[in-house]
Amino acid sequence: YDQTMEFPKDIFNKAWELGLCNTHIPQEYGGLGLGALDGCVIQEEMAYGCTGMATAMEANSLAIAPVMVAGSEAICHEYLG
Repeated sequence: YDQTMEFPKDIFNKAWELGLCNTHIPQEYGGLGLGALDGCVIQEEMAYGCTGMATAMEANSLAIAPVMVAGSEAICHEYLG
């Protein structure tokens, strides 16, 4: 992927399937419900292998945080579930 400059969509999709993206989404919305420390450990291990992939995986939380903080129950179910 480094040579072709393609986004490794197959790897990202596998990480998504394994629950390695958005680990902090509560279980009631379909997430793992892990804490910040758990997420940091996962991201640290991912970054050891590839910082770009770790960044792509963690960037999802930038859009999800406002929904978790200020979204109504219906909004949270729609966008987090």
